[in-house]
Amino acid sequence: ALTLTLRAKVAGSKVTGAAFSDDGALVAAITADSQVVFYHFSEVAGVSLLGAADIPALPVSVAFSDVSRLVICCEMSLAVALSPPNAKPDSGSLHDLDALGAAYATLKSGALALSAVPITYPTDPPASASRFLAVCADRSLALYSIPHGGTSAASPANLSPDAAWASPAHSKAPTVLTCSSDGRFVVTGGADGLLLLRAISQMDHPPTELLLHDSVAGGVTGAEVIPQGGGSAISMLLTTGVDGVLYVSHIVGALGSLSVAPPPPRRAPSRCPRRRAARPKAEKMPPGCSRRTHPKRRG
Repeated sequence: ALTLTLRAKVAGSKVTGAAFSDDGALVAAITADSQVVFYHFSEVAGVSLLGAADIPALPVSVAFSDVSRLVICCEMSLAVALSPPNAKPDSGSLHDLDALGAAYATLKSGALALSAVPITYPTDPPASASRFLAVCADRSLALYSIPHGGTSAASPANLSPDAAWASPAHSKAPTVLTCSSDGRFVVTGGADGLLLLRAISQMDHPPTELLLHDSVAGGVTGAEVIPQGGGSAISMLLTTGVDGVLYVSHIVGALGSLSVAPPPPRRAPSRCPRRRAARPKAEKMPPGCSRRTHPKRRG
């Protein structure tokens, strides 16, 4: 059965993003008033509010890194990596970012969406750094590592990506980034309705392109890769768009020869009202005749 466990107003403004820790015990929500709000989930204690923290710039995206640190990317290409507060309930506290071990960096290009780096990624993470994947304003997919400590909001470190993969196929800004739970695939989606699928073990290979959603409406809003399990080589790709359509596609094949088999596109029902049948034209009467005197109208 589905049970509602929490209904609460998280912030005084719009919640623009949220991220869960790997164990599902912590959730961090970013808001339009430049805050991050922390919640803790426990089977024993239920849901606890751990307080909030002010962010020095408007947050754009949020995700947990591969070392369970929280990474928040903001406007002006600013990125903040911090350790979430402990699980002690303290609903009234406003945390100081420095007390949470915050580290600051300026990225080469502003990040629009984030994801943790799968453990299957070929290279090991650097010591004492938070590593994450980001799709950026320059339409690239980039791998970044923010060192822990040694920076401040006033003097962030200037970071170049550890690796970057251009996505010239995207004609508009990326909107979505997700990695499969089994660490095999990474998917990006854009406002142009295009999805790009890459194998984690072969990131330098050209991605598989899949154009599904309407670019005029606004493109892709969400994507999720679901492995079938049981040793199956097939995974499901679920995508949603501003066009109001949900697509379920299948990723088929070995890592060296990927192919995507989408369902045939279904047209949305037309919103135009049905046209009324044209009325027959009135019969013209000869001069000097009326309906009573016209031969065809006589009974």
